[in-house]
Amino acid sequence: MALFKFRLAPVLRYRERRKEEKESELRALLETRRRVDEEIRALERQWLSADESLARHEGQIFSAVELRLHSDYARQTAERIKMRQAALAKVLEKIAEKRGELLEARRAVKSLEQLHHRSATKFQREQNSAEQKFSDEIGLRQFAGSKSGKKIPR
Repeated sequence: MALFKFRLAPVLRYRERRKEEKESELRALLETRRRVDEEIRALERQWLSADESLARHEGQIFSAVELRLHSDYARQTAERIKMRQAALAKVLEKIAEKRGELLEARRAVKSLEQLHHRSATKFQREQNSAEQKFSDEIGLRQFAGSKSGKKIPR
């Protein structure tokens, strides 16, 4: 019996590798998003901590320099938060793009896998049909040979 060979197997392997690359890229982007989220939360905690520190000293007299330093720190922290949020927005756009690419890669792999399955099934049916025809022919020869009284060479 012959073995089935899928003629598009190299293409299928290539597409599977591309899909795995897309998955890896998406995982890296998701990790980047998580890291940026953590940075934003840490900056927000710092900002709130500075405000709470100032609020605890309510009623006290502060010098203009101390107020200016606190104001500068709060402004810089707010700017850093905005910058990180802008970076997060870019990462989210890239994630959406990568998800689309990954979806296309998965579809390409799935279509080839389905083609492989259909081709293997068709090949198996053809093999079974050929074997059945061969068996029928052998049976027919033996049956025809026994009626005529001749012995058929094997």
